[in-house]
Amino acid sequence: MSRPVKIVLIIVAALLFCWIVLMPLGRRGFRNWLGSSSFGKTSIKLSDGSNMYVVRESWGRHTDEISIRRDSDGCRASDPKTDYIDVEQNGSALVYKVTGNGLVIYTDPPPNEIHEPTVPWASSRPTILATKQPAWIEMVQHPEQYNVVTMHVSLNEICLINLFRHENSLRERPKEP
Repeated sequence: MSRPVKIVLIIVAALLFCWIVLMPLGRRGFRNWLGSSSFGKTSIKLSDGSNMYVVRESWGRHTDEISIRRDSDGCRASDPKTDYIDVEQNGSALVYKVTGNGLVIYTDPPPNEIHEPTVPWASSRPTILATKQPAWIEMVQHPEQYNVVTMHVSLNEICLINLFRHENSLRERPKEP
């Protein structure tokens, strides 16, 4: 057998291997990537030295969600069992204050509050304060006046790992308001 024929056979065998073995994995991965949302992550350092992570997930206009979590993975979709989730605000900003007792998060009154995880955190739980006066949006616009921090979470995560995660492709997008 000549050298060019051997090279062609090796290339054909490699392509056949990729088609049989890697294609199902690749199709699922590309579906995840193409249908996935965009992510952003920022951290908040608490007075005890620990970190909490604020993750923004966006499916486009008017479908943003912010979650507060201990998991530093900025590409993972929020989990109602473990994360504090704010789906009712504008989806890109968080108003908070770090105190000696931990993290205080400000939110609008119910029904627009931050949803707490179904499995409570054992320690360093954030305190959620629903505020009517001043209104949450006033705190966003004038944080220095209310001695709070307004954090705008940009979509800054590159989530190549999501090519291989089932949960990101299977998760439904939030309904448009």
